[in-house]
Amino acid sequence: MKIAIVPSADLSYNSGSIIYAKNLFAFLHSQGHEAYLLGSKPPDDVNEELLRYIKIAPCLLEHPIIDDREVSSAAYARSLSAIVSYLVELHEEVGLDLIHAHYGSFNSFGAYVSYGLTEVPYIVSSFGRDVNLGYDHDRRIKWLIDGSFSNASRILVTDETLKNKICGMYPSEYLHRNIQEIPMPLDERIFGEGKLGIDEELPIDGRKRYLSIQNCAG
Repeated sequence: MKIAIVPSADLSYNSGSIIYAKNLFAFLHSQGHEAYLLGSKPPDDVNEELLRYIKIAPCLLEHPIIDDREVSSAAYARSLSAIVSYLVELHEEVGLDLIHAHYGSFNSFGAYVSYGLTEVPYIVSSFGRDVNLGYDHDRRIKWLIDGSFSNASRILVTDETLKNKICGMYPSEYLHRNIQEIPMPLDERIFGEGKLGIDEELPIDGRKRYLSIQNCAG
């Protein structure tokens, strides 16, 4: 399959969702698929052989949900335009089979518009920040989510609480059937020696708990 992934854009910054996107990108290639990745900044931790499958568009906002500053409608429009142009042009070049957008926002709406233009189906991964924060914080994000969620082939969520919230937002039985709960995978390489400064004598379960506490504190 030929799959385009549209994640949170700053691929040089290893947040949870970006680590997930880069791991998914590499895994798909390891399984014989042809995956493509769009970002605003290049990663420095991706196999060099895969860099040719990554497109950098500096105009993209660094995150689909920004709540610590005002974002202009023009900035949203630039990101949306860049995503649609990339996906449509990529499809014309290689013939995409699937688009995977991360977060309900201009990412998912860009996938929706591309679907309308190319008929390439799309799925959306919601990690919570979009529907728990963006949906109520910004009427524009709400509009982008409403339009794109209702037409997605699948909506992937990390837990049952998020699934129930989205089901409560929309009465559509079609949408309810297409929500699938897939917990966020844990990349255990981060527990390797020297990665987090964690006591190497601490059992792996203890290290996971330590990381969870650190994430909450940070």
